[in-house]
Amino acid sequence: MLFLPFIILAFLLQILIITSTNINIYPEFFFYSWMMTKGYLPYRDFVMQHGLISYLLLAPFSFYKSLIMMKFFYIFVQSINLILVLLIARKITNNLGIIIAGIIYIALNFYISDNNLWDEIYATTFFLLTLYLTTAKKIGLTIKLLLMGLLIGFTTLMKPSFGIMIIPVILFYRNFLPLISIILLWALTLLYFFVNNGLYDFFNNYIFYNKYFITLPKNFWIERGFLNITIFIFLLSLFFYLFLRNVKKTAYLDLVVLFSLASLTLFYPGYNKIYLHPFSTFLTIMIAGLIGKINRPFLFIYLAAVLLFGIFILRKAKNQFAFINENRIPYIENKKIEQTVNGLKDLPLDNKKLFVWGNQIEIYYLLDKPSQIRFPMVVPDSIAYYKSVEDSIIQDLQKNKIEIIVAAKPLNPYYLSLSKIKKHILTNYRLIKDNQYFQLYSK
Repeated sequence: MLFLPFIILAFLLQILIITSTNINIYPEFFFYSWMMTKGYLPYRDFVMQHGLISYLLLAPFSFYKSLIMMKFFYIFVQSINLILVLLIARKITNNLGIIIAGIIYIALNFYISDNNLWDEIYATTFFLLTLYLTTAKKIGLTIKLLLMGLLIGFTTLMKPSFGIMIIPVILFYRNFLPLISIILLWALTLLYFFVNNGLYDFFNNYIFYNKYFITLPKNFWIERGFLNITIFIFLLSLFFYLFLRNVKKTAYLDLVVLFSLASLTLFYPGYNKIYLHPFSTFLTIMIAGLIGKINRPFLFIYLAAVLLFGIFILRKAKNQFAFINENRIPYIENKKIEQTVNGLKDLPLDNKKLFVWGNQIEIYYLLDKPSQIRFPMVVPDSIAYYKSVEDSIIQDLQKNKIEIIVAAKPLNPYYLSLSKIKKHILTNYRLIKDNQYFQLYSK
């Protein structure tokens, strides 16, 4: 009886925390999703490096320019993740383990996600569903394994690296059947892009670019103290698990540990704390399972370490809560973009094709004018990988007869090195408006 009241309380607490802090949706998530609703094919018609499923899931929610529906989607996904964590914990631990794991998960999840919608957050939903399926006794093993493969297969179409999460399933069941679902899903995906003349672009943008991205040097976007104590708790948990495995049956916990180990590899190559989201989720479940199985006096030692970890995470979450609300302005609420869009709406641009010179792709979205350029966003990595970025943009400007160019101020620094584009614009377009928010060029 204690479980239902706690799951309701935890659910309401997490929603309160999320809605008390601004939710940030990065432009590529609403822009690429919206472009797909306009009939544009990813990779072929516009370049993007993340997977197809990431944006397909968001496409139905991209029609509302305030992003209110995407924020509801974010809250829904976070709520489903929490409920799945608690349902899985219920299978392997006692009430104390559920309560401690629930509190740690809510704080840890908030600190890691920063209320940012990102691939790892809803990929975690698929991973948790895969793990939860193992408890479904009424489903036959063959169907269960095929469903698990399908769930992981969908995540491989978010990021190729997510495919590593099928390894725990294969090792645990000693069966390669889940790979059939993944192979069939990829075969259908490749056939779809082949039929629509986008197969080369799919491979070039999604496979080969991400392969290139792995080789690039990366910054370390995570606090060392947080990483160190999290890894310490994981290693301590692993030690107690290995000790426990020698004296008790740990079948379901074995799979949880395998998922934890596999998800830890997802931290590479980005070294950003958001990439630890799946790992932190399975670490929480692992902690819950150990609390329910370790005997005294070792339980007191482990509980002391877990409680110190919980206090540390709660303080981190509290500080992050204040930081986000005081220092972060979500992209869609940026006043400069609002002023730019309002200024452009006052101009007769209804039937004219537009190019945003810079990375402010939210301008396309808010003006409801799809990009006619294959490279709507340009970053240093794409400049290095796609050697003909400038030529491609210039060709699209000419081929699609772009009439209006908007340069939001200040010009994005990634474009400063693209001198050929600047020369083409200044040669073929004339400046017709210049204010504190943007410059407007006309053919």
